[in-house]
Amino acid sequence: IFMVHIFLINFAKYLRDNDISNIVIDVFGSGNYAETLDDIIYEENLSNIVYPKGRTNNPAGEIRSHDFVCDFTLNHSFGMTYIEGVLNGRKVFCMKNPGSVEVMNDIPNSYIESFDWLVKEINNIDKISLEELQSNYDNILSKYSQEAVCEKFLNFLD
Repeated sequence: IFMVHIFLINFAKYLRDNDISNIVIDVFGSGNYAETLDDIIYEENLSNIVYPKGRTNNPAGEIRSHDFVCDFTLNHSFGMTYIEGVLNGRKVFCMKNPGSVEVMNDIPNSYIESFDWLVKEINNIDKISLEELQSNYDNILSKYSQEAVCEKFLNFLD
């Protein structure tokens, strides 16, 4: 699952230009750029790689039905996408931005280093151990569970 950004289009072009056909991109979300994305997909001949899905009322179900979560945005206000991805048992790949640094800093092999690196990681997604996914889950849960957030808030009030 991907969030729309120019890097998403560049990654799709990378896949197209390198004849990589085993990776497709489902894009969830809506907004001012949804029509622009459709136009770019058509103009760049990416319709067999990028699939706009619009909004979803079932983010957890969508996350679980995909192999990983990826976010190409460089400007992100908060890392809810990352939290949801990890807590739903998926590997999360992201760019380094304020939200990802806050949430993903202690999760190994999460920051996208290059498109080549990302393709290698995706092609080896089945080799990620349950222990790594559990460790990522525990890490995020310790910082962002309801209990942890409430405790931080109550400590703030004291």
